[in-house]
Amino acid sequence: MFKNAKLRTKLIGMIVCLLLLVTSTMTVLGLNSLKKAIENEKNNQTTQMVNTGLGVLEHFHKMELDNTLTRQQAQDAAKAAIKAMTYGKDRNDYFW
Repeated sequence: MFKNAKLRTKLIGMIVCLLLLVTSTMTVLGLNSLKKAIENEKNNQTTQMVNTGLGVLEHFHKMELDNTLTRQQAQDAAKAAIKAMTYGKDRNDYFW
């Protein structure tokens, strides 16, 4: 195929192939890096949401320990608080 091609044509073909290889390699590496960044952000968000819910539970548990609320009152209040908690762009996602 390339036996009769001029040297200039062969060089241009090799350069184009090399550029395609470099571009595809950079794209794959960039997408892999983006995927890892998205996964890390999702993990951080999940950790923050869990810590928020845990903070609510700890608050009502402390109120029970301080005899401010009975166990049943603390549990009911904690359930109601977590049930009312929302997150997300339009606040349509619920913890419970």
